[in-house]
Amino acid sequence: MNKLASIPVGGAHPVRIMGIINVSPESFYKKSIKTTKNEIANTVKNMEDLGANFIDVGGMSTAPYLSTVISEKTEAKRITDAIKIIQNKTNLPISIDTCRASVAVQALELGSQILNDISGLKYDRQMIDVVRIYQPDLILCAFSKSLVTGNQVKKTKELLMQSLKLAKASGISTKKIVLD
Repeated sequence: MNKLASIPVGGAHPVRIMGIINVSPESFYKKSIKTTKNEIANTVKNMEDLGANFIDVGGMSTAPYLSTVISEKTEAKRITDAIKIIQNKTNLPISIDTCRASVAVQALELGSQILNDISGLKYDRQMIDVVRIYQPDLILCAFSKSLVTGNQVKKTKELLMQSLKLAKASGISTKKIVLD
């Protein structure tokens, strides 16, 4: 049985709900964008009331078809400000959606328990060290810098296996890893 922030995932608990808050105005999914204190607080409370198990916070859009790269400093500020608001509204576990090590450190230092890395630990080489030191629960996505062609199911499995290998190299238990 795998767990994210002590909440069982999989097996007898095949469905868990993650509320998504993007504090990035450039995000591609406009309905998820919440940038003010009141928007974030009200959204978190609503998500909790509707049964969310986790709150995931993203501070930079990662849409591959948009030019949305912002500075790490800006991403970190957005995320840390949001985490503080969320912590004042709920005790739900907080997941940080980033592929940058310095941003992850700041979020984990504030008490985020889950690292949701859409790059599957492949974007920032220092992320392995962050995982080794902080031992967060992980959500790893299939990620490739190039367009996936051919047998996409096979390629997705290969990409996920690469990310699992990186995570295991950090010494983290596979019971703390969920694949997305």
